[in-house]
Amino acid sequence: MSRKNMPLLIGSHEGRQGRFQIGTLRVRRDGNGLVRPLAGPPDLFVSRDEACKALDGDLVRVEVIPASGRHHRSGPPSGADAFRGRDAARIVEVMERRRQLIVGVLDRRGGQCVVLPRDRRLHEPVIVRGASRCRQGALLKVALGHERGRGNVVEVLEDTSRAVELEAAYAQGFSDVFSNAALKEAQAFPDGISEEERARRADMTDVPLVTIDGADARDFDDAVFAEKLPDGTFRLVVAIADVAHFVPRGSAIDAEALRRGTSVYFPALVLPMLPVRLSNGLCSLNPGEERLSMAVEMGFAPTPDGGVRGTFVRIREAVIRSAARCTYDEVERFVTSGESTFPEPVRGSLEAMKALADALIRSRLSRGSVELSIPETAAVLDAAGRPERIEVRQRLFSHRMIEAFMLSANEAVAHWFEE
Repeated sequence: MSRKNMPLLIGSHEGRQGRFQIGTLRVRRDGNGLVRPLAGPPDLFVSRDEACKALDGDLVRVEVIPASGRHHRSGPPSGADAFRGRDAARIVEVMERRRQLIVGVLDRRGGQCVVLPRDRRLHEPVIVRGASRCRQGALLKVALGHERGRGNVVEVLEDTSRAVELEAAYAQGFSDVFSNAALKEAQAFPDGISEEERARRADMTDVPLVTIDGADARDFDDAVFAEKLPDGTFRLVVAIADVAHFVPRGSAIDAEALRRGTSVYFPALVLPMLPVRLSNGLCSLNPGEERLSMAVEMGFAPTPDGGVRGTFVRIREAVIRSAARCTYDEVERFVTSGESTFPEPVRGSLEAMKALADALIRSRLSRGSVELSIPETAAVLDAAGRPERIEVRQRLFSHRMIEAFMLSANEAVAHWFEE
């Protein structure tokens, strides 16, 4: 991938020192702005005349103008002098246009269609194509073009709540649109697992792994299984979707994932890091479907104090098949009262999970670990998608159980790398 097309990594060493720096531009409502260097604070002041060279959120290369030397420059004074004596900056180059989409209102001006951005940090109207059939005042999603101040209409946004969520996401550089190249690469992957790939991986499709997530989860990244063996020891398997298999280095999918960095979850909207065919399909551990995974298999033996100690670790590239999709509430009812509709293999695994999680938590606390109980909140929406209230979600034992298993898997992998 050429340097031009490769997204810059946060923490890049390029331009960290000296006269030039690279950072993110944040435009204020008064038109002035700040550049936040990748190298860290302090921020650099950018006058209104300089800030208009780029868009809010852009990654820019700037020339640093020391506060002590600003009075030597020719020309009229700028707003930099009001920045409490700190260094200012002059934008030299837009390295990466982070904001690729905007939400705005259509305004017909003579023979032109322009969109007025709803984000007040974007001060310029955008001349758009594809709006001839849109009504005056329509709320539109617009893809910005290479030429500044121009774009193309992507969608008419009838849902105001969705428009608000998209506006917030776009302001931080996120996107709900993937490049055609990334979508094409995602479509090229076969639905099934090739015989060559299957032959080189451990077949763990007979292990009744289950996913345990919130009731509103959209995709399923990890699955767990536990059993108590006749000698009193435990076997735990933690499997995660093998996303790396579908993201070759230097591919268009890799570039899109790097640009996003993470999936973003709103109350009624998800902006995935990978194309939906991967995030909700081939990389989602849906029940009854074979999936590629990385699996950590761990053994634990009981200790006299009621805890457990690790006995073995095996890390495998595997083929798995989730036996069930469980929610935290369902698992909580089972471990507290035995109530469930789960099939027998899953019930047996959940019973072993409860016993093992109790022992793992006891062992962790005996090592001096701090048990944090931080309330988690969730927005409850009405039928129209408008926020109705904020609820505090109760922290359940089922949450602590999954945390204990994920901590154990991470510790096992860390020790494996050490050795």
